[in-house]
Amino acid sequence: MLSPVGGVRNGEAERGAVRRARAAALAAAALLGLLLVVLPGPWTLESGAGFPSPSGRPLRDTVFAAVYWVAAGELFVVLLLAATASLWAREPERAPSAPGWPRLPRTGWLALFACAVLAVGLRLPLAGSSLWWDEAWSMRRVVTGQAVPSAEDPTQLEVKRPPWSRPFFDYRKPTNHVVYNAMGRASVEVAQTVRGSPPWVFDELAFRLPALVASALAVIAMGLLVTRMGWPALAPVAALLLAVHPWHVRYGAEARAYGLVLLFALAAALALQGALARGRWRDWLAFGATQLALLWTQPSAIYLVVCFGVGAALRVALGAGPVRDRAIGLGRLAVSGVAAALVFALVMAPNIAQSLAWTDVFQEQQRIYAAVLRDLWVNVAIGMQDWTGVEAQPPEAYATLPVLAAERPWVVPFVNGLLPLVCGAGLVRLAWRSRDARTVLLVMLGGMALALYVTHARQMYYYHRFVIYALVPLVAGLVAGWDLPVAALTKTRAQRAVRAAWLLAGVAAYQAVVWPQTRLLLTRPVAPMREVGAYLRGLSGDDPTRVLRGGLGLGGEMPALYDPWLRSLQTEEAFQALLAEAERTGAPLVIAYAYRGQNEPRFPAAFALLDDPEHFEPMAEWRGVEIAHHYRVFCARSDCDRVRGPERE
Repeated sequence: MLSPVGGVRNGEAERGAVRRARAAALAAAALLGLLLVVLPGPWTLESGAGFPSPSGRPLRDTVFAAVYWVAAGELFVVLLLAATASLWAREPERAPSAPGWPRLPRTGWLALFACAVLAVGLRLPLAGSSLWWDEAWSMRRVVTGQAVPSAEDPTQLEVKRPPWSRPFFDYRKPTNHVVYNAMGRASVEVAQTVRGSPPWVFDELAFRLPALVASALAVIAMGLLVTRMGWPALAPVAALLLAVHPWHVRYGAEARAYGLVLLFALAAALALQGALARGRWRDWLAFGATQLALLWTQPSAIYLVVCFGVGAALRVALGAGPVRDRAIGLGRLAVSGVAAALVFALVMAPNIAQSLAWTDVFQEQQRIYAAVLRDLWVNVAIGMQDWTGVEAQPPEAYATLPVLAAERPWVVPFVNGLLPLVCGAGLVRLAWRSRDARTVLLVMLGGMALALYVTHARQMYYYHRFVIYALVPLVAGLVAGWDLPVAALTKTRAQRAVRAAWLLAGVAAYQAVVWPQTRLLLTRPVAPMREVGAYLRGLSGDDPTRVLRGGLGLGGEMPALYDPWLRSLQTEEAFQALLAEAERTGAPLVIAYAYRGQNEPRFPAAFALLDDPEHFEPMAEWRGVEIAHHYRVFCARSDCDRVRGPERE
């Protein structure tokens, strides 16, 4: 990690380092003190001074109280750091040395950038399509605001734009991915300014632009990480495999935090390599910054952050060099972690205060059993599901492992046999050759394992995408394992050409297997509410209130985002009331629904009527990439002639 320079550095240099560290800590203390002077004291707030945010408390009061109390506590910590600077700001006996990483040639860099361009191209269609549940919540709650029919003139909309504090601090439920939504709002507002659009008119692509940028950077970072692991010849192939992977195509094109989590996980791995190789303050602080970015972007990344910290500490403690230098390295790791934690606590304090008052967010309890693990593997391996629900009618309308296996039985042994074999061999190969690779891969796998264990033990809320960083060991392992049979072909130009052809053939074979899912991602939205909303609005013509429109169990902000006049029907009573209103006023009636498997048990009487051809007639349907995202529109039988619009082909 460090190279000798002939003994302990002179005392003056070390005293200078301590003075600089103490000055930095005192400057941070001054900033915290200034914050305490500027902010109103929590005891002056009408809503009270407590840290947990009670229901109905103004967001402004939550921000002030939470930041104040956290800043007060952090002031003590920072002053303690200043007082102990002579312990943690010492200089090592050996000076930093240049890391001995392999260099990626110019053609390799060009290949990485070409893969990044390909990644953007594959994600563009999905990025420009309809928003889905959580994205729509972000758009209405923290980006553009909620457009609702005016009480004075129901044909007109009233819009109130949320303040800029909401992307960062609206945490009534964890749907708000604060870092991404702040970036997405900035992107949307720039697009609105350039186009001269009203503040409530948005562009899906503008909102998802940060995700596209993160996807391209992640592809490049994947190649750079494989290079630093000691395999520059495999870097472009790893970048290419990540670029075409359906799971990353899906979540790398969504206005959510998961694409950023993958990027920051790769950045953390690269920063850790730099810190272990050189041991400089700037390297450890960069590593701490990546941990802050991971946790601030998505708190469910806490398990990965813990594993990064443990992995880094073990590498430093068990590394080479004098005991004193290893102790200094551990001190720098600890201080960089504390600095990241202080910043995280300060910027997330209002959100933590709100989360302590959650009562209905984590109703979905999850146990990690064999079927969940199998489905996780299939998602990570090929970006598909391992099951086909009853809603998938016809089943071939979707890409799942059972659907593929029905037509091509060899797909199951390919996915559950060959891929894990190749990946496992590649991971062993990578870990055997490089300590850095061993550390990074164990950290990534450990973060995933810890997340699954805690989820199972505490029955916590869980989605597979919470561990999207599992793509890092998968991609690296598959590429290194596939290369194993031809690894010796590197001496002559012809042999290198054979090796390259073999690697590209492996990516092509992989893409041939996952192509059905890739095709869906290129041609369908996640959830086609934009198409449904446009269709429903078209039925009313110039008067948006002419046709009564109900959304049965659609939920969330998505229906109101694309059709503000669509009535949200969340109970059987609301459905019956809309039927009665249509009969009383004589207005034509249209009903839209999706998520039938979830909603039919909630609305048995409503679905019985919708399925009865004497009462309702189907008008149109759209499918998303998810099985449950099958949207259908029905008209009341007696009204169909009055409302029928152009049929979707």
